[in-house]
Amino acid sequence: MKTYYKLTILLLLCSLCSFAQSGDSLLCVSYEYQQGWTKNEMPEIRVLQMDGEVSRFYSLTERKVQAQLDSLVKVMNGDGDRIMGARKLLQQGQKQKAGSKDVVYKHLPSISLMTYTTKIGLQAFLYTDSLIATQWHLEEGDTVIMDYNCAKASLDYRGQRWNVWYSQEIPISDGPWKLSGLPGLILFAQTASGDFSFNANAIYYESGTIDLPNEKDYVRTTRKKVNELKGKLALDPVSVMESLIDPSQYKVIRSKDRKRPKISQDEKKAIPQMEYY
Repeated sequence: MKTYYKLTILLLLCSLCSFAQSGDSLLCVSYEYQQGWTKNEMPEIRVLQMDGEVSRFYSLTERKVQAQLDSLVKVMNGDGDRIMGARKLLQQGQKQKAGSKDVVYKHLPSISLMTYTTKIGLQAFLYTDSLIATQWHLEEGDTVIMDYNCAKASLDYRGQRWNVWYSQEIPISDGPWKLSGLPGLILFAQTASGDFSFNANAIYYESGTIDLPNEKDYVRTTRKKVNELKGKLALDPVSVMESLIDPSQYKVIRSKDRKRPKISQDEKKAIPQMEYY
């Protein structure tokens, strides 16, 4: 079985190299994404797509939920209350929340940069960031994931320590989320706190091309701004949503009498985030 898997990956890598320039093939790695405080929920599935030049990391779960929502919109003739009620029942039945709207494109717009897109409320954001330049620490130890021999490494990155397992048997310097820079594909990654983890569960090939973002569809911003909004969203979602609505396009009803929660610095630091700055 191990020989079969290795032969399959070798063929996939050869195919990826052959078709990279024409954009006719994608090497994909599926990861189960888990948050430490939601262990009773089904893990979210996120996928890393690679075409030999650019890679894209996105939530397959969110894509499926959005497809369900699009179907509900057609069936229920745009009735917002009925749509959201049906969506809630679907998620409860699956014991799974909607997936992340975050998408990471590595080597875009250039080899040393990444592009990050997300949606908060009704507003879509985009920013560019540098690829991880921090030095990885190679650790002692080995394990086997999906029949691939893996080595261990760790990284201190923007307020989190990541412990990962990577395989040089898959010589691709990439991995889930923003993680990359090792001499092999990262198959498992977890923060030292246990709050966030990615566990590869499948490697496969699919035809097609990577969907690249159209900058016209996004508000260009910074990593700091997005991380601040995400932190505030966990503590006071109503205020964040109100701040992102354009009154010229949407009717905004703000409650002046609603008491805004006072957020202390300790509370802000206590909100688990994959990066804090």
